[in-house]
Amino acid sequence: MAPRPHLLPLAALLGLSPLILAQEKAGEAELGFQYYSLTNGNTRVTNAVGLSTRYREFLPNLGFITVNFNPATNQGRFYTGESFVELRRFPWLGNYWTFRGGDFRVPGRLLNVSFNNLYYPDITGRGAWVESSHGGRTLGFLYGSQTVPAGVRVPLLIQTPQSLLGGYYSQNVGERLVLGARFLSFANDLPKLKSFSFLPGNGTELENVRTATLSSVFTANHHLKFYSEAAVSQASASSLVTAGSPLSFTAGPIIEFSRMTLRANYVYQSRSYLPLLGYYLGDRRGPYAEFRVRPFTRLDLFASVSDYSNNLAGDPRRPTFHTRGESAGLSVQLPFRLSLSSNWSTLRFNTRSASTTESNTSEQLQVSLSRSFRHHGLRAAVREFRQRGVVIPQRQQTAEIADTFSYRFFTVGGQVRAQKLRADQNKLTYFIQGNGQVNFKRFSAYANVENANDLANRTVFATSTMATTVIGASVTVAHDWFLSMEAYRSRLVMDLNPQSIFALQGQGVFVTTILASMNQWSLYVRMTKRLHWGAQMPIETLSSSGAYNAVAIPGAQLKGTVEGFVKSADNRWAEGIPIAIDSSRIATTDNAGRFRFENVPEGAHQIAIALESLPAEFDPGKNREATIVVKPGKAVRADFDVVVVGFAVQGTVTGPKDVSLESILVRLNPVGRFTTPDKAGKFAFYNVSAGTYEVEFDPKSLPEHGILTTPQKVPVEVKPAQDHPMVEFGFDIRVPPKPVKKIILQPQAALTTQPK
Repeated sequence: MAPRPHLLPLAALLGLSPLILAQEKAGEAELGFQYYSLTNGNTRVTNAVGLSTRYREFLPNLGFITVNFNPATNQGRFYTGESFVELRRFPWLGNYWTFRGGDFRVPGRLLNVSFNNLYYPDITGRGAWVESSHGGRTLGFLYGSQTVPAGVRVPLLIQTPQSLLGGYYSQNVGERLVLGARFLSFANDLPKLKSFSFLPGNGTELENVRTATLSSVFTANHHLKFYSEAAVSQASASSLVTAGSPLSFTAGPIIEFSRMTLRANYVYQSRSYLPLLGYYLGDRRGPYAEFRVRPFTRLDLFASVSDYSNNLAGDPRRPTFHTRGESAGLSVQLPFRLSLSSNWSTLRFNTRSASTTESNTSEQLQVSLSRSFRHHGLRAAVREFRQRGVVIPQRQQTAEIADTFSYRFFTVGGQVRAQKLRADQNKLTYFIQGNGQVNFKRFSAYANVENANDLANRTVFATSTMATTVIGASVTVAHDWFLSMEAYRSRLVMDLNPQSIFALQGQGVFVTTILASMNQWSLYVRMTKRLHWGAQMPIETLSSSGAYNAVAIPGAQLKGTVEGFVKSADNRWAEGIPIAIDSSRIATTDNAGRFRFENVPEGAHQIAIALESLPAEFDPGKNREATIVVKPGKAVRADFDVVVVGFAVQGTVTGPKDVSLESILVRLNPVGRFTTPDKAGKFAFYNVSAGTYEVEFDPKSLPEHGILTTPQKVPVEVKPAQDHPMVEFGFDIRVPPKPVKKIILQPQAALTTQPK
């Protein structure tokens, strides 16, 4: 018996369990029960009960293993939600690989480009998906059957009769160009497809389609990008359908400045462009442009225009639609913290078939004014809508006012809107809406209530009322247990006006007072239990290109090798030198001076001599650290040098007896080291590397009246396997003689005064 597709994730989990248990784990799991019921009147529309299980584990050097299994029943039938087994970020052959079996989801847009008129749904299927990526390169393959979502709140997937097969490739070429290529093959089982009445869209009459697409994004500079896409398709269809042109293309520029943005393109897509069931893709052509400018800091202006038409094949059995849309608006910050926004839009819609031609024009103008102060957010808006065409022209005018009050853990708000309809009959309707929300640490709740006399309200014949109530809450029941629920009630009742009842029954005609009734209510309940084990799960981050950041998950990276050599100043290999990478791992050089690091994750790393572990007989040389970039599966080389120390320069200082020698200063140049002799006058410089030096006696350290008796500087040369050089300095104390002052004395007699 062939295995059932929805049991593949469970079987894969059992097969992987020995590998998982053998690893050093960091994982999480989630087990949830969910129930959704939808009733209209007395008829049960939906009664879905399902489980939501998710297992996720990170295994070093292997990657992330994820198992999803979401079984459910609805109205007695068994369905499954998104169920798969996936291994992501598996490093192999220089790339990161993703393997998924079960339900997969691949972006429908091949390259990331920001055009608001280009919509691409995800390509969803049930089968197998493989993707390989590294740097700016991505390669993927997919195979299976297309799936479409079904059900409300409890997500279910329905497998359509469309098989998928294809591959895609994208590559960054330098810093300016990104290229993408994709091949897809679609095969529809047309007899089975007739029973899927809920799958409208282009491609439901096509049997086999093969498409090949080439896309590019060229960045000329920071302000200009250009997007282009060309596709060719080969389609086979039933005899009643015209497949149309095999060519499709899209091209346009993106111009971005700080105060101005312009995006424009021209689209030409045939019916077989991307024929996914359930989506209206392809079969259109026309230009599109949008413009946004900010002339001042407080003013934004924007405008857009589009002009599309379909039925590119010119099939007379199909109607041709032509739409032209225009819109413009502004947003301005006024004084007193007021915000004003306004937009105008118009849509011209023409329908042409073999028998008739219809034309409709819709135009809308809306202006809103808002201001926030303290805990309030006030908003007032007016809107006018006009429609002209084959139907009765009508004009709608609305005015509304709303306020939202927020304080600490709760928020309440309300809105009142009056709508006036002018057509063959004038109608006035009111809409009242209120909402509230509270948030505590373990409990949160919200409510939304709407009550309106809307739609065809207060006509001559009938009165319609509508009321909607939504109440929801979520609470943390216990540790890692979460409960959430939501109840929804919607009522729409159309009654006859009392005047009409009186008029009809007065003529003997019995009529019911209720013309139409819709009374829907629903209940959604979900209970979830979350589990965690092992170490903390690594955090996955996404880059701008959509690839997972390799730095954030070091345990599942591509790896390379770092190696190199360490030499001494005399060009000899240095053994026993410790080398550290990223200040964590340390490798020691062998007798050939070689070191090697295996399994180094890709990316930039810092590698250097480990100074704290360096032997005492070595000093780091000029090349002591470096920044390297490791590439997957390749070796990166980094060389360093050290200086052999352990030599000594010794010497003596001699001087007169009874003179202290310990205050004498001796320097070793050019390294700038200094020392002083001991009591006996001996000094030494240790751990000196080989080389030429100069030993200098500092004359400023001589005692008073000290005079050098030897040269002040003595050159020395330190060589390996040589005796330590000796240096001798000497000084003497020479006290200069005191100066003699000569005095000439005269005889005593000469000094006596002669008598008169």
